[in-house]
Amino acid sequence: MAFHIIPSLAALLVLAYLTYTYLVHPLFLSPLSRVSNAHWSAPFSPLWILYHRLYQNDTRAVHAAHTKFGPIIRLAPNELSLNCVDGGIRTIYAGGFAKGDWYSNVFSNYGVQPMFAMPEHGPHSKRKRMLSNIYAKSTLQGNEGVGRISRVLLHERLLPRLEASADTGKAMEVYDVFSSVTMDFVAAYVFGLKNGSDFLREPEFAKKFLKDYKARQLYTFWPQEMAGFTDFMGRIGLLGLIVPKWVTRSNHDIEDWIMSMCDRAEA
Repeated sequence: MAFHIIPSLAALLVLAYLTYTYLVHPLFLSPLSRVSNAHWSAPFSPLWILYHRLYQNDTRAVHAAHTKFGPIIRLAPNELSLNCVDGGIRTIYAGGFAKGDWYSNVFSNYGVQPMFAMPEHGPHSKRKRMLSNIYAKSTLQGNEGVGRISRVLLHERLLPRLEASADTGKAMEVYDVFSSVTMDFVAAYVFGLKNGSDFLREPEFAKKFLKDYKARQLYTFWPQEMAGFTDFMGRIGLLGLIVPKWVTRSNHDIEDWIMSMCDRAEA
């Protein structure tokens, strides 16, 4: 008789555990239970915010929730959205809070976690102090190399392109032009003028690069929000079911192109 009770008791224990973990604790005992919910399901599941992120209307949905419920709202069991400086953003950025996995999912490249994605405040601050001077305003304004880069990009690359367009009378896509200026300037500062990009004088290459780069954003949901699932689908060869193969190729092409600038700078 006792042997028949054991399975029932085990089932009751499992049910009690699930009830406590996924119902009682998130709804009543979690510190976040005192925060207004953006959606009724927020304490139990991230599906509401994941749905909106998948269809890229999360900004509107979250803004509407803030308008209705206030500056601090709960998006998921362990995720908040803050829309205030005092008692919100300032507290987080000045309080040494650790970053979540999202940063590593989004900003890691070549399997390496960059400074921006480092989760712990201490190591991040140490690395930041090592590099911050390079990008400080005073360093940039007084750097002779930056002055030369600016002269070359503006006078030898940008102005001739603008003049050529004006002579033909054809319309110009300024987004592509100023994206090219930005890429060329940053690449020149990091890798050197001769090793960096030359989008201003290679408009077709720049146009394809920018198109591929922007088009990938339609599929960033999976590696950003569902990193474990995306990795699993890749390992079993089914990644193409959620992310088109051309996106993976574009990612590899971009990584290879950036690595080529690194190699030229080191040569």
